[in-house]
Amino acid sequence: MPQFTYRARNAQGGLVEGVLDCPDRAVAIRQIELQDCIPVRIDLISAEPKSVRRDGAVAPSAIQTLKIPHGQLLVFTEQLGHLLQAGMTLDEGLSILEKRLKQPRVQQMTHALHQGLIEGRSFSQSLSEFPRIFPPLYVNMVAAGEASGALPQILLRLVKHLMQAKDLRDRVQQALIYPAFLALAGAILITVFITFMVPQLTGFMAQTGGALPLPTRILLHIHHAITGYWWIGVIVAAGVIIGFRALVRSDEGRIMWDRFRLVIPGYGRIIRHRYYAQFARTLGTLMENGIPLLRSLDLVSEIASNRFLEVKLREARRAVIDGATLSAALQEQKLFPDLFTDMMAVGEQTGHFAETMQTIADVYERELDRTVAVVSQLIPPVIIVVIAILVGFVVYGILSAVFEMTHSLQFRPQTQSAPLWVEAVTLLPTQSSGDTTPKSVFRIRVTQPSSDYRVLFFRLFFDDKPEQQPELVAWDESGTHVFRSGALGSGINLPSSESVIIPMTGASTVDVEVPGDGKTIRGAYLDWMTSSDVIHPLSADRGDVIPEPFSSMSPLHSPGQDTERFGTVTATLAAETFRITANFEESAAFQFGIEAQPLAALLTFEIANPRIDAPPEVYLNGQDLGPVSLALPELADPGYRGTMEPLVRQMQFQYTGWLRAQKIVPVTSLKVGTNDLIVVNGTGGGAAAIRATQIQLKYLWDKSDYLLKTGY
Repeated sequence: MPQFTYRARNAQGGLVEGVLDCPDRAVAIRQIELQDCIPVRIDLISAEPKSVRRDGAVAPSAIQTLKIPHGQLLVFTEQLGHLLQAGMTLDEGLSILEKRLKQPRVQQMTHALHQGLIEGRSFSQSLSEFPRIFPPLYVNMVAAGEASGALPQILLRLVKHLMQAKDLRDRVQQALIYPAFLALAGAILITVFITFMVPQLTGFMAQTGGALPLPTRILLHIHHAITGYWWIGVIVAAGVIIGFRALVRSDEGRIMWDRFRLVIPGYGRIIRHRYYAQFARTLGTLMENGIPLLRSLDLVSEIASNRFLEVKLREARRAVIDGATLSAALQEQKLFPDLFTDMMAVGEQTGHFAETMQTIADVYERELDRTVAVVSQLIPPVIIVVIAILVGFVVYGILSAVFEMTHSLQFRPQTQSAPLWVEAVTLLPTQSSGDTTPKSVFRIRVTQPSSDYRVLFFRLFFDDKPEQQPELVAWDESGTHVFRSGALGSGINLPSSESVIIPMTGASTVDVEVPGDGKTIRGAYLDWMTSSDVIHPLSADRGDVIPEPFSSMSPLHSPGQDTERFGTVTATLAAETFRITANFEESAAFQFGIEAQPLAALLTFEIANPRIDAPPEVYLNGQDLGPVSLALPELADPGYRGTMEPLVRQMQFQYTGWLRAQKIVPVTSLKVGTNDLIVVNGTGGGAAAIRATQIQLKYLWDKSDYLLKTGY
């Protein structure tokens, strides 16, 4: 007759070992139960070897890959717990469930568990053979129940745990139904906008010449990234997944990840409170059934399912071995809240440790229910807010582009019709000769209105870039150069304009030559003049005085040396051009000395590209003298350039040419000796340039200086 060795627990929790002569394992189990013991392990002494593969490895069972729904697991656990609580043995309970539960997979699982008991394995060992059904927490809590003799209570605790987990999942799923529809609709909307609408708006804005707002440019970059570099996103996502799996497989990585899970807002609080309740309930149950404290700590550390918590509990166990109380050891690890350890210390002092742990479990189970309710209610509004922000940003990016396009169309300057004496305007292909930079040529053919008009006033509007300064060339019918202006502009890298008088005797064509693709040329103003219209004072240098159609003020002349006329000294501070902004780091600074205090002083200079409502400001010897006065031409002057800022209804104007600026300088601000003068651009005016800076000092104010005296 076969012999079986067995290990069992008696009613007092003591370990009983022995050998039985029985025909099979079922008889051996019944004999052990007749002795009022619970079998833990039964082994056949003359057991036959298991079937092996040809390579010697144990053949894996197909039931190890078995999986059942979460609801079926909950029913199995609850019914088994009730059967055991009613007084049935584990063997009888599994036999009844195998017949009662009709679901094929559940029957297969129950039969395998029952067969494992017959073969001598413990219930927890049999459960561990189904990793896809029973998680480690389930198996470890059953092992703790077997060790403590409180398996029915542990199973009912598992039922509550499984119901809480199912309730949390159901709450989250129900709460996510509405946000899920919103997320789906938002994802479709964002995809349509980014994939179709943004490129179309970009193309239309490019045709109309408008500039895309920043939100639209961000959406455009996202569109390019998705359509052009989607494969990089796939590679990065795969790399992140592989890296994460490799991280959590290592001990250090798993501990770090489990520690991070505990501090995640909302989710970490649920994990902590669930563990507090499970720890207290399991430890109290083990202690009530006579399991020693150190053994109980070993068992409860296995139900954590968190490597960080396991490490901390092992450190606390070592402290208990060294003589510390459990509450003090846990408080030193800062693993549990103060309320938990304080209540545990009270239980240790009163001698009712197990009952106190059950009370602690009740406290944190109620706290867990409240936390789950709050988190499940917060999830929908958080998701809705996130979706609203994303969709709102996309819609704002689209609408801002539409608004910008509307403004650009509303305030877009209209091209003026050419007069009848302009025969044709053509853009010749880019020309290159030798090693010179290729040039673009705008060719304008004109006819004289009558023989009286022999001079052509030509004003060119352009971006004054250092390497792309334009030049005017006049030709006659034979192709001979009649006039060449030389390079226009000063290379100030700002929008500007220059006026040129072209003698057109015999000439019929004017070319605007500019290095590059010609995009720096913005427009031109042409008008015929008679010879009498050209006014040139004798005291002015040739080329300094050009009559402007919209202004009677001639360009400013800067004398090379100080001059004195009628008691007024005119001194040039700097004839060259300076670029200025609203920052003092990019201002124009001058120093000049005076030998005597004047009666009056006037600062004068020319400025290009000023904002007319924010003229430059002057500082003299650290004192703010305020803004200068600009001599503005008529508003019909094409030099005015209006810009409309997004969401601002007021247009801002700058003058893309040279204007005269003047400022009366209080003589009290001047001092005998060296004076420091600073010119900065007005706030919001951007960049500008000044040139021909001079100051006039009035020393004599006697009317006799202006009287004509005759001799006697």
